[in-house]
Amino acid sequence: MKRTLHCMVIVIVWIGMHPFLHAQTADDAARLSPIELEAHWASRNLQPWRDWLSTLNSTRAQQPDALLVRARLARADGQVDQATDLVEQGLAITPDSSPLYSRLVFERATYKLDGLNDAGMFSSLRIARSVRDDFEQAHATDPNFVRAQLGLLQFHASAPAIAGGRDARAEAMRTLLQSTAPHQLTVFEAAQQLEQDQAQAALELIESLPADVTFDDPYWILIMSTVLQDQGRFELASQLIEESLVRFPRHAGLWYQRGRIAAESNQDPGRGLEAMLQYLELPHWPGDPELAAAWWRIGQLQLALGRDEGAREALEYALTLDPEFEPAKTLLEQLN
Repeated sequence: MKRTLHCMVIVIVWIGMHPFLHAQTADDAARLSPIELEAHWASRNLQPWRDWLSTLNSTRAQQPDALLVRARLARADGQVDQATDLVEQGLAITPDSSPLYSRLVFERATYKLDGLNDAGMFSSLRIARSVRDDFEQAHATDPNFVRAQLGLLQFHASAPAIAGGRDARAEAMRTLLQSTAPHQLTVFEAAQQLEQDQAQAALELIESLPADVTFDDPYWILIMSTVLQDQGRFELASQLIEESLVRFPRHAGLWYQRGRIAAESNQDPGRGLEAMLQYLELPHWPGDPELAAAWWRIGQLQLALGRDEGAREALEYALTLDPEFEPAKTLLEQLN
């Protein structure tokens, strides 16, 4: 059964937030182009982007590539309306045949998704169709744009037909990605299997990847770790996240996942608690776990460390953030 519109938001948002390009060292950041700065974005190290903008005069800051950078920074700060306006400004002055136009259109689609979870049924359908149209336009403008290919696959594999999802279109994108991004496709398919409660099939897909495969986008690493964790491969899942934290120390989602593995495995709860507290310290982006979930995990980890009072305080705080958060309710009742 296909997932609902609301369930597809997180994956597409992550695809939009995390490109696949590389950068040089942070010391060179102010001299890099936006394309070269992409790796800093994937790692959530935004200072090089701000440094790059600071080198531009007022005229240069109004060029499409600079507008795209400014839009992403605005969105990271939670200013979605401002980000959307900056993208529209960029689209208005960018030739519709250029690769940059494709990226601006794709960016606009991911911003539209920000409002999907809070929309009613009819608004959700309208937003979904608009997102689909943007993805299709981004792909048509630049057929080699892998993020657009992945976005289209996710949309058509997840959205119901009434919202514009088409199985044939999903299959076409899947065939294309087998040649353009085969490893990302494998991890994506593992995520789909996990969503359909086919955990063993998901694990087999992850295990089919080459032993030396690496990803410059933590999104794929998080999926791999989740699949391993779900199948009780806690040590391997932890190792994968720990190695990734060396590369992406400012990525809040990786810290949460490290704490989650410790909470669910009851292995090394001290390290898990340290990781979850670090998660609370870092900026959170669309798709990251809610703070109530983090405090529930802290409660679990405190309990594993034999600190009943600390666990109780964490769970009570989780419920002040979200009074209907059932996992925290249940654990607090058991503790009391």
